[in-house]
Amino acid sequence: MGLLNHYALTWQYIADYFNGNPDVAGYEIMNEPWGGSNGVGSYFGAQILTPFYNQVISAIRSVDPSTSVYFEPDLLTTNGLPLTLGTVDDPNTVLSFHDYADKFLPGFGLGAQSASNAVQYGNSHNIPVFLSEFGSTNDYAHISDMLKIADQYRFGWAEWEYTDKGDITTTGGGYGWLVRDPDQPPTGDNVDAEKLATLAAPYPQEISGTPTTWSFDSTTGTFQFSYSTERADGLGSFDAGSRTTISTPLVEYPNGYQVSVTGGRVVSDPNAAVLTIASNDGADTVTVTVRPAG
Repeated sequence: MGLLNHYALTWQYIADYFNGNPDVAGYEIMNEPWGGSNGVGSYFGAQILTPFYNQVISAIRSVDPSTSVYFEPDLLTTNGLPLTLGTVDDPNTVLSFHDYADKFLPGFGLGAQSASNAVQYGNSHNIPVFLSEFGSTNDYAHISDMLKIADQYRFGWAEWEYTDKGDITTTGGGYGWLVRDPDQPPTGDNVDAEKLATLAAPYPQEISGTPTTWSFDSTTGTFQFSYSTERADGLGSFDAGSRTTISTPLVEYPNGYQVSVTGGRVVSDPNAAVLTIASNDGADTVTVTVRPAG
């Protein structure tokens, strides 16, 4: 039995153990797979990584038929190189990608290129895309730029890292923590307040329809969002009154916010941490603008 078989059996054991656990959002097969001498070109992604993922997913599905599985392209794609993965044969999967291109190679627009490459793969294979890692820095302007890219392509994200205390994955340490010590309350000097203000941007949480665009201007505090009331699967539209929720963090709106809506109405309390919009009768499109109060 080869190493890949052992790896697949390991994942089978893990999936069997966690199957049915509501706190598990998904299984990510491997972090930043590196092709070594085969890393440049299409061979590693197409001929090694893709069949490897299919083998591992088959093992997972033998014990857990429903939990989403996340898989990553090869490491070099974090710096803007094209994805060379083939088709992963499971519909309940998510392309998970990392984007450090503009951090390591600034000025070339490679961060946006990495995101575009990932979105193209997701669209061509009809699966979601998730920016599962970026940041690792205290360059807040860079983080803000990455959030704008994520908004442009309308995918979710997770920034590296919450804390570096006890981090077994980062040997150097100090790579841009948000919370200094997770064993202490996340208040005062234990939180990087500027990073928190950068990351805690408004975003749509649940959408009764299909998103068209959203964006946040951190300078003015203005969040703009538009969505169609049509279902994403193309099977009709959501009923009038269906609700959409938007995160409106207190750190961005400490003095409250004002909302303007077309095609819908606000049904949440004033200045609620989660803004709730209900669509109007006959509305095909709903647009929402949130600004600081005053």
